[in-house]
Amino acid sequence: MKANIALGTALIDMYAKCSVQEKAQQVFDEIPTTTVASWTALLAGYGQQGQSKMVFMLFSKMMAACIDPDLVTFLVLLNACSHAGLIDEGQMIFDVMHSICSSTPTSEHYACMVDLFSRAGQFDKAVSVIEISPSSSDHQPLWLAILGSCAKWRNTEIARLAFEQLLQLDEKCTAAYICMGNVYM
Repeated sequence: MKANIALGTALIDMYAKCSVQEKAQQVFDEIPTTTVASWTALLAGYGQQGQSKMVFMLFSKMMAACIDPDLVTFLVLLNACSHAGLIDEGQMIFDVMHSICSSTPTSEHYACMVDLFSRAGQFDKAVSVIEISPSSSDHQPLWLAILGSCAKWRNTEIARLAFEQLLQLDEKCTAAYICMGNVYM
């Protein structure tokens, strides 16, 4: 029985990654028992397709089925918010994850929040997330997310700040030079 659940979850993940969401949903509907992994694989597939409403509808069903989300589930939700521009929802999910579900955010969760705020041009909030991020050794992806968004928003002031921070972390960071070049193009 466990092998069938694991196989079903792997199939859901495979179909979702191949953008065959209908098949992923069909496999999900046919597996005998769902787990947090199978729910998360299905959510990720809809998120990759840009179907954020479906992601949150399914997340509600997951919670109603008494399946507790894990750290990966929260990453999927935060990514869906980031790509859909759902700032308030992303902030709420981050807060719920930390306070209600007793899950400690990882550097990937902080990176999602920085990406969420940066994509929306809310650089002050993005920088504040970096400041509260627990591990300064993981700040490079966070500053890169900000720097990458500065080109879209033509924000050279924050771009210079991010670039300086990146050079302090690694003066040979090729991505920093490329992103900074994009800001000035």
